[in-house]
Amino acid sequence: MKRRTLLTGSAALALARPAFAARPIRIVFWHAMNGPLGVEVNRLVDRFNKSQSDIAVSAVFKGGYPETLTAAIAAWRARQAPNIVMVFYVGTATMMAAGPAVKYASELFKETGAPLDPGRYIPAVRGYYSLSDGRMGSLPFNSSTAVMWYNQEAFEKAGLDPAKPPATWPELVGAAKVLKAKKVAEFPVTTSWPTWIHFEEFSAIHNVPYATDADGFEGLGARLLVDSAPFVRNLQRLLDMSRDGNFKYAGRDNIPDPVFYFGQAAIAFNSSAARGALVKSAKFRFADAFLPYDPEIIKKPINSIIGGASLWTMTAPHRRRKNTKRLRNSLPSSASRPRTPNGPQPPAMFQSPSPARTCSTSKAISPGMRVRGFPSCSSSASRSQRARRAFALATCQKSGSSSRRNGRRSCRAALMPGAR
Repeated sequence: MKRRTLLTGSAALALARPAFAARPIRIVFWHAMNGPLGVEVNRLVDRFNKSQSDIAVSAVFKGGYPETLTAAIAAWRARQAPNIVMVFYVGTATMMAAGPAVKYASELFKETGAPLDPGRYIPAVRGYYSLSDGRMGSLPFNSSTAVMWYNQEAFEKAGLDPAKPPATWPELVGAAKVLKAKKVAEFPVTTSWPTWIHFEEFSAIHNVPYATDADGFEGLGARLLVDSAPFVRNLQRLLDMSRDGNFKYAGRDNIPDPVFYFGQAAIAFNSSAARGALVKSAKFRFADAFLPYDPEIIKKPINSIIGGASLWTMTAPHRRRKNTKRLRNSLPSSASRPRTPNGPQPPAMFQSPSPARTCSTSKAISPGMRVRGFPSCSSSASRSQRARRAFALATCQKSGSSSRRNGRRSCRAALMPGAR
C-alpha cells in the first residue's frame, strides 16, 4: 500500500491562522512510539514541517500506549487536549464512546472539504476503526499482529532447518528440546505479551471462544472463558516447558523483549512491530513465522488479531468549527510497515455475517453509557462496537490497568453504565 496522508485535515481543530499572521498554525500530536519507531515518527513530522510553512506539527512522546490514553483523558478533562492523539487498539471502544471529547475522522474531513477514501485501507484494518455505517472514527497509523520470531543461526547450530520453523505446538516443543540439548541459547523459548499472544491470539487462531455472549458481541455481560480446556491445555504446556528448562517467563507486556533481541532466547513470541528493534539490536540472522497451532484443537489455523494504533482528533473549548478549514495534509500514513506473515486480519470475535465484515444494523447497548473520564454518550452502538467494548474489558489487564485498584473490577467499572 502506498504511503498516504494520514490526517488530511486531521488537525483542523486547531485555530485557523489569519492571512496576515506570521506564525504557522501549531498542531500538537501525542504519540506512544519510542525506539526506532519513535525515530521514524519524528522523521515523518520533520519532513512534513519542512515541506510547508503554514502548519507546524509538534510530536510529543507521552509514554507507552496505556499512559498516552490516560494522559489524553486527563488533558481533555483539564480542557487542554492535544489536537491529535495516538490510541492503541484496546482503547478504540473508549474513544468511540467518548462523545464530544473526540471528532470522528469522517466528520472532520467532511467539514474541511478534504477527500477521504476509506477504500485505500486494508479492509480488516479499516473495518476495525469504522462506525457501524462504514464511516471512519479514526485513521489507522500502525497495524501489527503477533508472530513467532526465531534465531536462524541458533537453529543451524542445533541442526534444525532455519527455513522451516515449527508450525505446530508439538513441533515447537520438540525444537525447544533440541535447542536446549545443543546449548545454543540460554533459553530455548520466551514470550512477550503473554495475555495477548497465549490467550487472545490463541483463541483467534484456534477458533475457540474467549468469552461468553458470543465473545462479547451480545453485550457487556461477557464472562471470560480462559479456564476452558483449550486454554488450560496450552498454559499447562508452557508450565511443563518452563519446568523442563525449555521456556522462560521473563515478565509481562514487552518487558521480555531484550531476552530475544540480545540472543538469550532462540525463539520468542512477540508483535510484528518488534522488527524495527531487531534490525537495530540483533547481532544474528532472524526470521518471523506464523504462531504455532495445536492440531488436536484445529487442523488448520485461522486469522490472528490485529494490534497497533490509530489517530484520533480531540476537541477543546478554544477550537471552533469555523476555524477548521485551513488545514489539509498533516502526517504520512505509516511509521513502519514490517512484513507480517499472519497479516492484519479481522479476528473471529469481530467478524459479522456480512461479506464486508461490517455490521449494518445498529442496536443500543446502554443508553447514557459513560466511559471513565469522558462525557456520556447516548448514541447507539453496533454489534462490532459492542464487541470492541467487551474486548477492551477483556484485555484491560494487558493495557496495564491491572496495576490499579481492584484490577479487572476497575476495568469493568470504566465501561459500565453510570461509571464516572
